Amino acid sequence: MIKQKLLFIIMAIAVCGVVRAQETIHRDSLVSDFNYFIDALENTHPDPYSAFGGRVFFQKQAFELKNKLKNNDYTKEEFSSMLSAFVSNMKDGHTNIHTGAKKMDGKEMILPITLYNSGDELFITSLPQDHKDLLGSRLVSINNIPTKDLFEKAGELNPSENAIGKSCHFRKRFVKFDYMQRLMPDVEIQINLEFKKPNGDIQELSLSYLTPEEYENTQLTEVETLSKLPEDYLFYQFLDEKKETMLFHFGSVMSKESFTIMKEGNYSNMEQYMDYYYEKFMKQKRPENVDEAIAKIPAMIELFHNMLVEMKENQSKNLIIDLRDNSGGFTAITLPTLYQLYGDKYLETDMETKFIRMISPLYIKKRGMSLEAYNEKFETNYTFGDYNFKDETADKEISVKEKRDEFIERRSMLSPRVKDFNGKPTYQPKEVIVITNDLTYSAAFHYAFYLWKLGATLVGVPCVQAPNTFMETTAFTLPKTKLNGSISNSLQLFLPPNDRRAKTFYPDYIINWEDYKKYNFNKQTEILYTLDLLKEKRKQTLTAVD
Repeated sequence: MIKQKLLFIIMAIAVCGVVRAQETIHRDSLVSDFNYFIDALENTHPDPYSAFGGRVFFQKQAFELKNKLKNNDYTKEEFSSMLSAFVSNMKDGHTNIHTGAKKMDGKEMILPITLYNSGDELFITSLPQDHKDLLGSRLVSINNIPTKDLFEKAGELNPSENAIGKSCHFRKRFVKFDYMQRLMPDVEIQINLEFKKPNGDIQELSLSYLTPEEYENTQLTEVETLSKLPEDYLFYQFLDEKKETMLFHFGSVMSKESFTIMKEGNYSNMEQYMDYYYEKFMKQKRPENVDEAIAKIPAMIELFHNMLVEMKENQSKNLIIDLRDNSGGFTAITLPTLYQLYGDKYLETDMETKFIRMISPLYIKKRGMSLEAYNEKFETNYTFGDYNFKDETADKEISVKEKRDEFIERRSMLSPRVKDFNGKPTYQPKEVIVITNDLTYSAAFHYAFYLWKLGATLVGVPCVQAPNTFMETTAFTLPKTKLNGSISNSLQLFLPPNDRRAKTFYPDYIINWEDYKKYNFNKQTEILYTLDLLKEKRKQTLTAVD
């Protein structure tokens, strides 16, 4: 058995070497694609220069990399890694290179383990049954390389907006063999992991990357979860028999309303987004007819409205909005729920947020129209390279009713539930608590931020998304290598630069590894923690009244 395993490892490495050699690309093609990439970056990104120290230093690094490409042939994977390392300097999570997985005999190799991010450490939530005593253990090193060094390397491969972004990128990707080859070029299929167990003991574990068939046949054990909760990405459910506390779980800011926006806006990549949505969330192939496909997708705004109606009928006190593992989508579809929840308070609250967008050929292409059509639709006079700066001196004071009428008119196409309750919320519970983790990102971060600005309490782990950063994904494909990726086309400013949350959006109540241990590393630790927090708040209120 040992000999067979050794033979498999040797053959696997040999196959990787063959694939690597076959994918070598001539330097002329690489230089051509690099020139295209730099041109797209400079013409699309609001500010590609500052992170390098200015335009001169940006061009200097681009010049040095181009010279390296001129003198050598590289594989597609090596070229991708070079581009990733270049853009990682920008610390911009929306500007990146998408890499195809390197596969063994056409199949992706997977490590049979799952880690979770407690903000400061990664710990085990699933692994092979034979090692179940390691559940909850914290990762110390891999092949004698400390986690801190691994996280820093991960930050070089994938742009990270803050420190937690580096550990997040690592924990999501290290289970794939192709990623580990990029992170640690000399890695073999079997790796050695060192863990610190919940009792403090240090233990080593050797694991091998598996083919999909091997992975399917491996018996895994995982931490417990609350069995009464559905596994759907979008649902609501009371958490107690008295119906005092409601949970709204939102796993993606994508729903029927998102595709309504895309269809109305003639987005060129709508069908690709829809294919992804159906595969990941609907678990089925989408209908060929676009209208039929949109009609079958759940409507988030209507679901949220129905939930608030049920809460009103039961005079529920608490609403928990769960945004864990939510990588974003369309911020616009969350705004009607803010109106449903807060009424005129939402319309009158100054979120103090700014989005400064670069008008570029790639952005206009994404919108599925010409620059002339864009200017006509939005009554603007932009040329390529312009920023959509807002003339704040031109703002005029308008009444709450005018704000309300304008909001309803603009959002009514999304759902019949965008109604006028004369400025009153559909229902507003006493406590609104928002749960985030490291994967709460982009539009999901926006939703958490807006709710926080309106008075909600944040609980969980800081997310990879920074309040002050670059935003919006604008897709590109390199002509020769066909590598694709995205470039940010707007600058987001949500907080003053000196605010402690400007780069890391710290929750009001941060959950750490000791908290996860307290709840036996349950998958729903954040919810259990929040329920106890609500009990404690209620106890303090009763004590104050007495």
